[in-house]
Amino acid sequence: MSSKKINRVITRFPNLECGFFDGLLEYFVQVRRRLGITTGKINWEFISTAMEVEYPDGDPQTVSFNTGGGRWDQHGKKANESLCQMCSLDFVREEYDFTKHRPWLRKVFELVRDNDVRGTRISRHKYNLRELMTALSFKYSDNPELVLNWLSLAFCGIFENCRDDVNIKKVFDPEIMKDGVALFFAMRAVEDLVNFDNTDTQKAVEKIDWFEKITNEAIATLNQHWNWAQKAVAKAEELGKTRSVFVPALNKQIKVIEIFCDSFKTGAAARAKDYQVVIQRNKSGHVQVHGGFIKEEDGENIIKKWIHMGWVAKELRFHESRFRNTKIADRDWTISGVVYDIQGNKIPWYLPEFLTSLYNGTMSSRDVPPTKIGKRKLFNIVCSALGSVQCGIIVQKNNNTKQVV
Repeated sequence: MSSKKINRVITRFPNLECGFFDGLLEYFVQVRRRLGITTGKINWEFISTAMEVEYPDGDPQTVSFNTGGGRWDQHGKKANESLCQMCSLDFVREEYDFTKHRPWLRKVFELVRDNDVRGTRISRHKYNLRELMTALSFKYSDNPELVLNWLSLAFCGIFENCRDDVNIKKVFDPEIMKDGVALFFAMRAVEDLVNFDNTDTQKAVEKIDWFEKITNEAIATLNQHWNWAQKAVAKAEELGKTRSVFVPALNKQIKVIEIFCDSFKTGAAARAKDYQVVIQRNKSGHVQVHGGFIKEEDGENIIKKWIHMGWVAKELRFHESRFRNTKIADRDWTISGVVYDIQGNKIPWYLPEFLTSLYNGTMSSRDVPPTKIGKRKLFNIVCSALGSVQCGIIVQKNNNTKQVV
C-alpha cells in the first residue's frame, strides 16, 4: 500500500453501501488506518454510474467505491459475474475485515449486503432506512453530499444502537435511528471529555436537530410519492395500459402494466396490485422495466420466481440500435451491464447483475440518453420478449442464492 493516505473517494449517488462505508470511516479511526485512508477530511466526488474512470486506482490518494471500476467496485468483476454475488463492501472487507471481533457490526453489514446482493429487506418498517434514503435521493437529487452526510450519520446511530444491544430488527426504524444519533454524540462527549466543550455540545445539538429534520422530510416525501404512484397505477388501468402475457418458462400468465409517472414508488405501487412486470415511463423520456416475483410453495420450501430480463434486454437493445441507425457489436446482447455499438458507443439499456430489472437511465445515471423506441412499440417489444420460449426465469428457495433455470 502506498505511504500516501487516500483523501479522495469517487463514488456514485449515495446508496446503502456508500452510507455504511462513510459511517464506518466516521465511527472507526482504526478502519481508516487499516485501509490507508486519511483521518482528516475526505473529498467525495459523485459521478454517474454510467461513467467510467479511465484510471480508477492510478492515483494513490484516490480510490473509487461502488462505481468507476476500481478495486472497491464490484461491477464488472469476475467474482461477481453470476447473479450479483458480491457487493463493494466485500472488496473492502477483503483488505481489512472490519467485522472481525465485532459481532454486532457483522449483523448490520450482512443486512446491508443482502439488500444489495439478494434484494432482501433491511427492515419491514414502512419508513426504514432504505426507503428514507431513496426519498432523499429524489428530493435532493442535486445534492448527493447532503444525502451521504445524512446516511453516514444514520449509520453512526445504528452502530451505537447495535453496540447498546438494541434489537437488530428495530435499528433501521426512524425513531430508533434518531435515538441512536443522539446516543452517538453523547458517547463522543463521554469519550472526549477533556476536549469536548460548550461549542462542541452546541454543534452536536445542531446535528441531531438537522438529522431529525431531514428524516421527517424523507417521510413526507415517501408519503407524497406513494400517493402519486397509486394514482398513476389507477390511471394506467383506466386507460387500459395493461396486458396478460403467458411466460413459457413459468407456465403461467403474468400481468404487465405501463405507467407514466416519475415517482420512485411506481414499481412498488404496481407490484402491490399484483403486476409482475412494470414499464415505467418518465417525463424525461427515460424508461425503467421493473420486475417482480411469483411466490410458490413446494413442501417446506418457499420458492420465488423472477423473470430473467436478459431476453427483454436483448430485444430492446436490438431495436434501440435500429432507431439510432447503428449496429450492436457482435456479442451476447443478453449480458448484464451495457453493450456497445460498432463505433464503441453505449446502447442506453443497462441490465444489472441481479438480472431482474432493466434501466434506460436512473436517479444515479441521469446523463443516459432517453430511449428512441416509441411508446406503443416498446410496450409490444417487452410483452413479446416475455412471451418468448427463450425468456428464462430465476429461482430462489428460502432466501438462498438465486439460480437461473
